[in-house]
Amino acid sequence: MSGYYCRNCGKEVNKGAYACLSCGLPPMKGLNFCHQCGAACHQEAVICVKCGVNLENRTSFSHQSQPVTNKADSNKDLFAPQMPKTWLAESILVTLFCCLPFGIVGIINASKVESQFNAGNIDGAIGASEEAKKWTNISFWIGIVVGVIYIIVYASSDSI
Repeated sequence: MSGYYCRNCGKEVNKGAYACLSCGLPPMKGLNFCHQCGAACHQEAVICVKCGVNLENRTSFSHQSQPVTNKADSNKDLFAPQMPKTWLAESILVTLFCCLPFGIVGIINASKVESQFNAGNIDGAIGASEEAKKWTNISFWIGIVVGVIYIIVYASSDSI
């Protein structure tokens, strides 16, 4: 026999089959059975508990099935890059309360972080995050300096 099983009904199918002769679906379409050993599986399972084969992202039988040997194989998201801080909330606040022109530059860069990250441009997302942080800090400190100067000028005008 072929040693491959339909993921939908669990019946044995030929390697490279277009459709299962028992249920009519493509053999890798279902989530109910292991394609390697035919054991029943939970629909959200990532490995077969009977034979240890990886059940994720299988689109055809042409792939070589490999047992999952460690947690790193079954938890690939643990090594996925994390999105850098956007600085959006901080940029909005300093724009409203401190320094409008530089705060707007911070908001523009902050809004680029998530879109760059979702597009897969990790370096672009990190760069946009650093720029957003830089312009947010510039806006904050300019706002503080202008505020202090205003208080000094206002206090000195009362004494005159």
